Amino acid sequence: MAPKTSLVALVGIVLGGLPGATPAQAAQPTVDARDRPNDVKILPFTSPITSITNAERLSIDIRRLTVTPRTDGTVRFKVRIGEILKTTRFFQQIDVIFKPVPTSTPGWIWADVNWSTGPFGPFAYMALPTSFQRRCRPRHVHSDPDTDTFSADVPNRCVPVGDAKVIVEALTRYRTGGDTSSTDDFSQDKLKVPLAAAH
Repeated sequence: MAPKTSLVALVGIVLGGLPGATPAQAAQPTVDARDRPNDVKILPFTSPITSITNAERLSIDIRRLTVTPRTDGTVRFKVRIGEILKTTRFFQQIDVIFKPVPTSTPGWIWADVNWSTGPFGPFAYMALPTSFQRRCRPRHVHSDPDTDTFSADVPNRCVPVGDAKVIVEALTRYRTGGDTSSTDDFSQDKLKVPLAAAH
């Protein structure tokens, strides 16, 4: 999976509380993490309806995550993988999941930012202690096959403030039923950042 995550830059600040923060400062990533290459987990699922090659299963190999607070009230997420594929036989899905740690700011249970090349997303939501979910529509959503990067700007209200554990999960998936929860997975990769602060 990804036991040796390389965290290049991790700065836990809230830009709104930093006196004199400039646009240049705001453009600096608060999280910049790289995953160990060639660690995709091949899952046993095979479909009698669609085919997928081993190279296609390995396409979701996570390369890098960056999280950057912006001055327009959003946080920009970018996830680069091995290769973004254009196909209707299966789809690629990326989730950036936040989970609390002991030093987290209270008031949230978990959060998720999602993209896919198929029927899911893009979406962002945060689960609250009141059993409600705070939902946001990401802006400027892109899946760029030239750079193999998924990107989206998520409103601050759907991104936890302060410390969190961050997990990036990438999947190759096949939709097996009519509803969005009916899927099976061909392969999986994960990047784990034990302690980070998105904004």
